[in-house]
Amino acid sequence: MGALRHLGASPLAAAHLILLGVTVWVSRRALPRYAGWLPLAAIPFLYTELPVLIAGFGAPFHDSTVQRLELAIFGASPAAVWAGKAPWMPLSELFHLGYLSYYLLIYLPPLVAYVRGRDEVFDRTVAALIAAFGVCFVIFALYPVAGPRYLWPAPQGIPDGPVRRVVLGILGAASAKGSAFPSSHVAVSVVQTAITLRWQPRLGVWALITTVLLAAGAVYGGFHYAVDVLAGCVLGLLIAAFQLRRA
Repeated sequence: MGALRHLGASPLAAAHLILLGVTVWVSRRALPRYAGWLPLAAIPFLYTELPVLIAGFGAPFHDSTVQRLELAIFGASPAAVWAGKAPWMPLSELFHLGYLSYYLLIYLPPLVAYVRGRDEVFDRTVAALIAAFGVCFVIFALYPVAGPRYLWPAPQGIPDGPVRRVVLGILGAASAKGSAFPSSHVAVSVVQTAITLRWQPRLGVWALITTVLLAAGAVYGGFHYAVDVLAGCVLGLLIAAFQLRRA
């Protein structure tokens, strides 16, 4: 049965890559000015099909392993206890706003470079982001981790503010079970911060602050294990270092 699932997932993954490649190839000839946006535009659609790929490959969820590592490092899971130890509404809303800013963090730096006509900066930014997403998606398919949001109730004592409710609404509509480890939010944000600090430093300062708040919000809100965030940070730094070395 596992082999059949694997065979079912592989054509789907290949179809995605082929379709994306053909679309980019055609658009570069028909709409060369806008073709660079296509990989980023495709990310939300590919993300929504991650559960299909994860189920198709048939790998078991590895939350127990991540939870054991979390206990070994922290003695308890910060995703379960942090909010209860600091149940302050302004702090909660700030962290959740940082987590929500992930979507702006993806698209704003390349948009600014694009509008300013800095084509090389735009291309490098998009390449770095796609590398981060690509590596994370492969890990999710082969080593899925559901994450605390799917396995545990909301952190005890966490304030239920309007920003948190918006975040929960978005996650309820578009999150993918199995995509917790490493945190792609953190990995992509770290890559974006490093690239932006290099070529758009003023915007990079905002990206850095947003990334710190995002990483905190991922754990405080009970969306990721702290180990997910650490792994996402390490992965993001490695990808950013590779991309910057090529510059």
